[in-house]
Amino acid sequence: MGYNGSENFPEGKRFGFFPSFSLGWIPTKEAFFPENDVLTFLKFRGSYGEIGNDKIGGARYLYIEAPYLLTTDVYRQVVFGESGSNMTGYPIYQEGRLNNPDITWERARKWNAGVEVRFFEDKLSFVADYFEEKRDNILWYLNTVPETVAADLPPANIGKVENRGFEVHGTFNDNIGGFSYWIDGAYSFARNKIIYQDERQPAHEW
Repeated sequence: MGYNGSENFPEGKRFGFFPSFSLGWIPTKEAFFPENDVLTFLKFRGSYGEIGNDKIGGARYLYIEAPYLLTTDVYRQVVFGESGSNMTGYPIYQEGRLNNPDITWERARKWNAGVEVRFFEDKLSFVADYFEEKRDNILWYLNTVPETVAADLPPANIGKVENRGFEVHGTFNDNIGGFSYWIDGAYSFARNKIIYQDERQPAHEW
């Protein structure tokens, strides 16, 4: 288990608790399992863990308001004088990025379930795993706020994604006389999906 803190978050949201554990059981080592030359090893295993992420795109202290900025944009200057005579533009100070007092850890929850099996005195073996990861509180910018707000808004912990899939691995090894050989194969499949990222509804589904 881990209890982590980060200066990127405000007091009250600065620390996060992230536990993990794993379990395994080998029936072939139990007294009730009959010894044989066919199924020589069997194991079931599973794990669960949570991880926190404070790497928020290089930005720091988003819970503190940014200072006012001096802008040199000619379209945002204050102008004094008369056109064609003594008109002069002066830069102005404008409000910086707003703060997010609720910013906190991005959290990933992962779990895995697997089985290992070996046959014929470990000559033939298979390993299969199913895994799933769900991440939430991902820092993401608010893209559906209208421009009439006229403020530089900070990102918020609103993003959600998930990743799931499985892996299968098989191996066969043997020897003939003084010649040893093995055959190995693997297959994996994974699918990632964005659950929410606050994007504007597109005009077309593609």
